[in-house]
Amino acid sequence: MKIRKKIHLECKHENENVNTTISVSNHHSLTKRDIYNLLRRAQQTGDYYVRNSIQIRLCQGIRGYVCPRVITGSVSQKEYEVSKLYLGSNYMVPTRTLVNKLYKIMNF
Repeated sequence: MKIRKKIHLECKHENENVNTTISVSNHHSLTKRDIYNLLRRAQQTGDYYVRNSIQIRLCQGIRGYVCPRVITGSVSQKEYEVSKLYLGSNYMVPTRTLVNKLYKIMNF
C-alpha cells in the first residue's frame, strides 16, 4: 500500500486535541516561492489526494484562515477565489501571473 504524504498542515484540533467547537487559527503563510512549488508539485502528480492536500495548503495561506472553516465573509470569499484559480489552472505549469494572483488574494 502506497503511503501518501499530506501537504497541508494539521490544525490545533488534530494535533493539540482542542475541542472542535472552538475556532482556532489555521493560517500558515506562504511565500511566492512556496506557492510556485506547491503548484509545480500539483502539476507533476496525478494523485488526487496530493492535489487536494495542496488545495487545502494554499487556502491555509490566507490571512485570517480558521478551523473550522467559515462559510461567509471575506476569508470565505478568498478561499473560493484561491480554489477557483487553483482548480482552473488544470494543474498546468505554474505561471508568474498565477502565483502573483494567489499571493495577492492570500495577503491583502
